[in-house]
Amino acid sequence: ANVEADKLSVLTTRGTVEQRQSRLRELQSELQQSGAEQDKLLQAQAEKRSRLSVLEQLQGSHEGFSAGALAALRKSRSVIGSLADRIRVPDSYVVAIENALGHHLQLVLTEQPESAQQILSELANSKAGRASVAALAIEHLDDKQLAFAGELAPGSGALADKTLGAGEMVHALSVVKAEPSVEKLVNSLLGRTFIAADLPTATAQIQNGHAGCDFVTLSGDLLSRHGIYTGGYLNGNGNPKAPASILGRKNQIAGLQVELTDLQERVAEASRRRGALLSEQTELQASLQAAQTELRAQEVAIATREGEFNALENSRRLLRQKIDTVVYEIQTL
Repeated sequence: ANVEADKLSVLTTRGTVEQRQSRLRELQSELQQSGAEQDKLLQAQAEKRSRLSVLEQLQGSHEGFSAGALAALRKSRSVIGSLADRIRVPDSYVVAIENALGHHLQLVLTEQPESAQQILSELANSKAGRASVAALAIEHLDDKQLAFAGELAPGSGALADKTLGAGEMVHALSVVKAEPSVEKLVNSLLGRTFIAADLPTATAQIQNGHAGCDFVTLSGDLLSRHGIYTGGYLNGNGNPKAPASILGRKNQIAGLQVELTDLQERVAEASRRRGALLSEQTELQASLQAAQTELRAQEVAIATREGEFNALENSRRLLRQKIDTVVYEIQTL
């Protein structure tokens, strides 16, 4: 009975061992998948960090600015930045706004008119080039002077993400998000500028009585209030994601920073999951080893008891033979 109980215990332990071995195989597969996923995320993270680093270097060095603007930004103490640093534009309107602003996109900012004049004097004396400098203390046009009735009335100034269709247009100010310090300056620069889907749309508006407005298309072509068309080939083929695009570069940097934050969370989650799998694997291996040791001990104990039982059976058989012999002799006597 004890042997049978031991055998039942062995079967139970063997089943536990097999279950743990099966789970270990599953864990190995999950660990391989987890490792591949983590490697993929880390590679994507490294690529985006590299891309972000390059773009930040380009932005820090004001790549795309003229020599004069760069000299003013780097050397003048009264400079407080550039206009491009203080505005944001959705990707779909980057090309249009960059062309609408033209050289004003590289405006060097200072507070007082005297400072602006001093900056220009320094550029002339050092022969470093020419730059446009905006003195923010100067009062710009009042908003009422920019207002006009009809379909082309200025928008609220909120970022617009609408895609323009044929014949449609949007006020330039409605797609530009400016810091408070440069709002009046941006209003005076773009207050009468509109983004049209194409040149025929812009032409139709000028011919319909809106001759006091400037128009720019999504592809960067211009139609001024004077009836002058400007267009042709654009460097980077009008791609808002080209490294040379000053405003597009800002959007890419902001987008990459968001993507990297998301990737960092995913990498951390993958690392936690992998750590949990490794911990389970370690615990399971330890418990499997203990179970295997217990199983071997039980198997040895059973083998020993079976050997003892067989020896007792042999003794019993010999004793019965002896008894039979004695009985036969007694009967014979």
